[in-house]
Amino acid sequence: AADHLFWVGRYAERADAAVRTLRAAARRLSDDAHPGAEEELVPLLRLMGFNGMIPLEISGLPQADAVRGMRQALEIVADPANPGGLRATMDRLRRAATGVRDRLPGEFSRVLTVLGEVASQPLKADPAAMHLRLDEVSRLLASLIGLELDGMSRGPAWRFLVLGRRLERAIGIVGAFNGSGLGSGTAGTVASLSVLLELAAAGAAYRDRHPVGIRREPVLSLLLADDDHPRSLAFQIKTVQRQLVKLPPIDSEGLSVS
Repeated sequence: AADHLFWVGRYAERADAAVRTLRAAARRLSDDAHPGAEEELVPLLRLMGFNGMIPLEISGLPQADAVRGMRQALEIVADPANPGGLRATMDRLRRAATGVRDRLPGEFSRVLTVLGEVASQPLKADPAAMHLRLDEVSRLLASLIGLELDGMSRGPAWRFLVLGRRLERAIGIVGAFNGSGLGSGTAGTVASLSVLLELAAAGAAYRDRHPVGIRREPVLSLLLADDDHPRSLAFQIKTVQRQLVKLPPIDSEGLSVS
């Protein structure tokens, strides 16, 4: 049961990260008024390739071909047969949760059912239509987080769920920095930083502290080292440490999850 709960957390967080990335891409294609939209498509393409959502030959396209490349990318992601697509991640989440339904809130399974139904519907590659569908998926995934927080006692089952989610988020944060091209210089620095702030829902927090301009060091400090921000790397590590300490010891018969 512990293994299943751990992977429910991981797949739920992985699905959320994929939705955030796709929403960011679809919004930039459908909103001509978004400043820097074309330039910001480049780190999004890099990240989608890094995460296995699209082929590397598309994710590596230059800025001049970014709009065309992202339209191709959305068509690939919309393909239900794509093993790196959103639907495949949703299927993995559903399978992981099937074996631990009795450990999860009853409403959790119902939300997963609706989520599966929504995810199984054909995902249109049209950016505006995709954005609307992803908004719906995002709300359902947020419901799962709410049920984890308010519908489960703070026992080992909940802790394994949290460990899976927080470890996946930590991996995703590191992957976003590597995959967006920020470190390698294959995407514009300001464009990459803007995308990373959006994916981490940290734009407001950054502007409160640094109202003028986006700069590398303050963004890195917020997303990596700020242990008060729920989507920073430091916060994930701190949470994992706290949950590991509270797990019951392993005895000769193995760890009991209740």
